[in-house]
Amino acid sequence: MSIAKKAGKASMFLILRKGWGAFLSLFVLAYLARILDKEDFGIIAISMTLINFIQVFGVSGISEYVVFYDEDDKKEVVNSAFWLNIVITIIIVIILVVLAPFWADFYGNDNIENIVYLLSIGFFFNMISSVPVALYRKNMDYKTLVIIQAIFGTISQLSQVLFAFLGFGVYSLALPTAIVIPLLSLTLLYKSKFRPRFNFRLDHWKKIFKYTKYVIGTRIIGMLLNNGDNLLLAKILSLNALGIYDVAFRFANLFVNHFNPIITNISLPVLAKSNKNRTELIARFKKMIDMISVINIPIIIGMILFAEPLILLIYGDKWGEAVLPFQILSVFVLFRSVGSPASGLYSAIGKPKIGFYFTIIYIIPFFITIYIASFYGLIGFCIGITIIRVLGSSTHLVISSKLLEHKLLKIVKIPLLTLLCAVISSVIIYFISVYMNVAFQVISYILLLFFLERILFRKYYIPLFKEFIKIMPFGYKN
Repeated sequence: MSIAKKAGKASMFLILRKGWGAFLSLFVLAYLARILDKEDFGIIAISMTLINFIQVFGVSGISEYVVFYDEDDKKEVVNSAFWLNIVITIIIVIILVVLAPFWADFYGNDNIENIVYLLSIGFFFNMISSVPVALYRKNMDYKTLVIIQAIFGTISQLSQVLFAFLGFGVYSLALPTAIVIPLLSLTLLYKSKFRPRFNFRLDHWKKIFKYTKYVIGTRIIGMLLNNGDNLLLAKILSLNALGIYDVAFRFANLFVNHFNPIITNISLPVLAKSNKNRTELIARFKKMIDMISVINIPIIIGMILFAEPLILLIYGDKWGEAVLPFQILSVFVLFRSVGSPASGLYSAIGKPKIGFYFTIIYIIPFFITIYIASFYGLIGFCIGITIIRVLGSSTHLVISSKLLEHKLLKIVKIPLLTLLCAVISSVIIYFISVYMNVAFQVISYILLLFFLERILFRKYYIPLFKEFIKIMPFGYKN
């Protein structure tokens, strides 16, 4: 089977997995939000933040090296990488066990210590399977990988519901990690047919470290950016406020996190094909942004418009406090989704350090902004983080336009037109909402949006949907 066909087949399995994951996550979280307390979600979020911070120092890049390395001694290197990964993982787990009581004391909740212990079990076994998973990716055997992950992922999420129903409280969010992840990891290891040998080959460890040091540096900074909000919010406000923020944040990102990877994961190989043809590179980059925009922007604006009935229907009346944070955070999600292909562009043109240097510079105003904003309550915090993240995403688009030597306005033309249509539609529906129920409001929003896009900007929108398949890996013919 050709690489193109393998890529196409792989992307289809990933689409199915993402779709099923989004559907299941929505209903599982809806049930858990009704059964558990707001503080429970804050406890899980701050416990997971500790693990995320510690693990990034040790395991980043090893699986990527396995995918990257393709010399004659690759079997020896894979075996060596596996044992290096195990040694580092054991060290990390020991650190987590030592830090857990101090972390719980710092945030003033004893449950955090036990949650960290449970999550550490899942982390250990997840790391055991990281090299086998890398081999699946290297061989593009996504069918086996996705089927196994989908089965155990479903079991894990349904287990959360079962434990919550049985009254395990906050532990219902962590127990499946300690029980299901080990079974998943052992299954992946067995099915991969990779059998580690007791031959460490320490000489390979140096080469692996040399490759991973840049990956580790980028991910450490990225981890600070992605989890710094949780640290400040839990300490300066409360775990209860973090719980509200976590649910609002997850819901705001629910659709984007499952749809965007379908396009952004293939942005690097697709753009790399055109890195020597400036005209073609610009065209493909714009099409990626355009497709993300015409799908994401109307959905995100619609979710902002119908935030209250959506959250109260899905999560229950006690989550009314999450409505406004969700609406505010959705603004930065919109900008982040539109600018997401930029990282693929940096790598495709051979300038990945741009993203790294940008992150180093960006982290300073980021933490200053959210630190100041955290003293103005949860709403002030959401406003602050939205402003600084919108500025960050907008800067990526400006940088992209400079790299492509193409006017920014031309790159964001479709996003702006789409945003205009969505905002006009939502404003009209908002003012006439008193005359119709929610169901008619949703239908009216969709019809009005379709009318504006088709009538006012028809020549831009219709071709985009015809291009969707061409953007995917299986749309290209070698």
